[in-house]
Amino acid sequence: MTPGGVFVAVVVLLAVSSGPCHAAMTQTYVKQLYSTLTCAARRAGDLVTLEDGSTLVFRATAGKGGSVWSRYISVGRHDDGPLDRMTIPNGCLTVDNLNCCDRHYRSEVLDFWPSDDIDTVRLGVYKNGVEVQFAEFNGTGSNYKNWMSKSRLLSSSWTDLKTNPNNFLSLEGDGQNSRWRRVFISRNYAGCAADRGWLVALSRWDECDWTKNIGPYPAFLFSRKSTHAVWNTKGDVDTADVLAVTIKFKHNPTFRPSA
Repeated sequence: MTPGGVFVAVVVLLAVSSGPCHAAMTQTYVKQLYSTLTCAARRAGDLVTLEDGSTLVFRATAGKGGSVWSRYISVGRHDDGPLDRMTIPNGCLTVDNLNCCDRHYRSEVLDFWPSDDIDTVRLGVYKNGVEVQFAEFNGTGSNYKNWMSKSRLLSSSWTDLKTNPNNFLSLEGDGQNSRWRRVFISRNYAGCAADRGWLVALSRWDECDWTKNIGPYPAFLFSRKSTHAVWNTKGDVDTADVLAVTIKFKHNPTFRPSA
C-alpha cells in the first residue's frame, strides 16, 4: 500500500473510531497503522494465534452489552475483515483484560469450523488477566454449536464436572421462560436459592436473585471452587472479565479464512 493509501486509511480509522477504547487508543493505532497495513502480523484473514499455539475463535467481554449467544451464532458477521482489523482494539485479540476491548470478538473460523482438523476446543474464563477456570472438549467431528457437551468433555479445572449430573451443559443453555443463561454448565435447579452449577453467561437478569445486581451485562458467573457451587453463595461464586473459546488444530488447517 502506498503512503497515500495509508493516509486514506488513517482518515477512515478516525472516522469510524468512537467510544472509550478508541478514544484512549487512537494515537497508538495511528502510529502503528503503517506497519499494520503493510504486512502486519495480524492481517485481515489471518488466524489469531495465542502464545500457547491455540487459535482464538470467540472472546466475550463482560459488561459490553448484547447477547453472547446471538453474537456467537451470527454467521457471516465476524471481526476478520480488513476494516475490522484496522479498527479493532488489540485487547480484543487476546484472552486477558489488560488492554481495552469494545466488543465481543467473533472469528470467521466459526463460519467454516473445519472439524476434521480440530483436536480440542477450550472454554476458559479470565479475571485480571489470568485464566481462573476452564473446560476442554474433543472438537473432532463436532460443529461450532455442539462441541460443548458432556459426551465431548475431556478435562476441566472443576474436578467434579465429569462425574456430576447436569441439567444444562451447552453453549445455548437455558433460554426458556425469559431466561438468558448461555454458555451454561448447570448441575441442577432446586429453587433459586439452591440452584447449583459451574459457569453461566448472563445477558440479563431473570427471576432468580443470583442473576441480579452483578454489574453491567453480560456477566460471566463461575464457581471459584474446584467443584460446583450454589449460585446464591457469594463467597463461592465470582464474575469473570473475559470468556474465551480457543481451538487447537491437529495440524495446519486446510482452509483459510477469506481476506
